[in-house]
Amino acid sequence: EHGIGDYKCDSDDRKTNPGMLVKLMNYFNIQPQHLVMVGDSHVDIVAAHNAGIRSVLVTTGKGNEFVNDTELNPGYIAHSLMDAVQQFILEQ
Repeated sequence: EHGIGDYKCDSDDRKTNPGMLVKLMNYFNIQPQHLVMVGDSHVDIVAAHNAGIRSVLVTTGKGNEFVNDTELNPGYIAHSLMDAVQQFILEQ
């Protein structure tokens, strides 16, 4: 369980669970191959894996802590949010 007070609960919508990402795909009728989860924490990357979407670990914020985590296996490691944008949006 994560969270504080009333927000401390187990839910399919809390990362590392894929619930909120699956809801997003269903609501906007988006296929997993068209999404990228960008995050700076292991919970972001694991949630992306659990939802079947690509993942980017950004090394700003907490991201540097997870760069050498061989089990995490993000699809791409970006050194900034702009690096992620250039890789996945501007280059396509």
